[in-house]
Amino acid sequence: MKEKISKEISEGTFGGDRPYEAYEYLLGISQDELQDKTILDLGSGNSEEFEQGIKKMGIRARVFSLNPLLGSNTSEGKRQRALSRKNKVVAGVAQRLPFRSGSFDEIISLHAIPLWSEAADYENIFSELDRVLKPGGTIKLFPISPYRKELLYETAIIHLRRRSYEVLWEWVEPDEARAKLFKTFRPDFRLTVKKPDGSI
Repeated sequence: MKEKISKEISEGTFGGDRPYEAYEYLLGISQDELQDKTILDLGSGNSEEFEQGIKKMGIRARVFSLNPLLGSNTSEGKRQRALSRKNKVVAGVAQRLPFRSGSFDEIISLHAIPLWSEAADYENIFSELDRVLKPGGTIKLFPISPYRKELLYETAIIHLRRRSYEVLWEWVEPDEARAKLFKTFRPDFRLTVKKPDGSI
């Protein structure tokens, strides 16, 4: 799998959307951990490639893709709707997730949250992620710059730790292939948050 994405990167065929292989590569997820899970992909990209990749590889998982531009009346909103496969794709924002409490086993975001959100919204966003995450569920986000890591810790993360959440920061150092993945790609933190079993 990693060889495939490295080949796509070196040949320049890896596009702006983020297929399953990119999530696995940068978020540190495995096919086994996704089996039989309900997953929320925050900021899924134009074509929901992650959800399509899950299907192609035979992973038994339900993926819901959140695209904040999908409901927009702008030309970009129209373009997004034309590209979208409309299969479990929902228009919405992380600050007010349009899902019931305890809906997801795993929440993932690659190059979306917190990259495209304001620091003032972090606490509210993580409160919403906590609400829709099942007990024992996991949140995985990448990238998080050292600056954003500090802001996240001072706002959202400190509250989660007080509630016995497991919080793991991992430094992702790119090799040459990873460095070409995105034009702005650089070494950054990956955040994994594990909700305690039995939490509400």
